[in-house]
Amino acid sequence: MDALRVTDNKFVYLKRVPKNSTEVQIAKFFSTEDRMRDPRNHCAPVLEYFEDEKLPEYGIIVTPLYREFDIPEFDSIDEVLEFIKQTLEVCPR
Repeated sequence: MDALRVTDNKFVYLKRVPKNSTEVQIAKFFSTEDRMRDPRNHCAPVLEYFEDEKLPEYGIIVTPLYREFDIPEFDSIDEVLEFIKQTLEVCPR
């Protein structure tokens, strides 16, 4: 779900995740200053994380909204291959 962050009027993406999943830990791991400077890190940074007040077993991850997920569509096989390459790239520990 997209939203407008009140503090700076920027569009953000909200994602509800189960508190007991490792997704929050992994997202925060890739959001550290050092890892964000690594050109191989293509993860959206976690701007904020908070607990869902209505569903206490969930949390909300807040990330920048870069663009709609399906716009633009891939125009070529090269774009699809580059997407797959970046998705599968391994970052050092």
